[in-house]
Amino acid sequence: MLRRIVPLIAVASVALLAGCYSPPPQNAQPIVYNPAGMTPPYATTTTVVMAPSAPPPNPYEAVPPAPYASAYWQAGHWTYLNGQWTWINGQYVQSPSPNVNAWVSGHWDQSASGYVWVNGYWQ
Repeated sequence: MLRRIVPLIAVASVALLAGCYSPPPQNAQPIVYNPAGMTPPYATTTTVVMAPSAPPPNPYEAVPPAPYASAYWQAGHWTYLNGQWTWINGQYVQSPSPNVNAWVSGHWDQSASGYVWVNGYWQ
């Protein structure tokens, strides 16, 4: 039940933040918001980054063989920093607990004020 409520609360928080946002100047740092108590299960932080435009299309990313049996692939993604889009390569990571068995990738959502990054989380 908690796993379903936390993402809903995060989306509601983003919706509230969207009304308070105006696009940054061309060379501005991204707006980052870390709401207290909004950490998804097994994540270390929740960061919401807002960008004035959609990210570019994802480049092709070949997924190499897993280095060990319990390795999980976290796909690459775009981040918005210093007024430009920067690609972050995918990587294999170790599950934080034997009770989680999937990584849900982060994604960019369009809002009334721009695009909002929604962090990935463990299930």
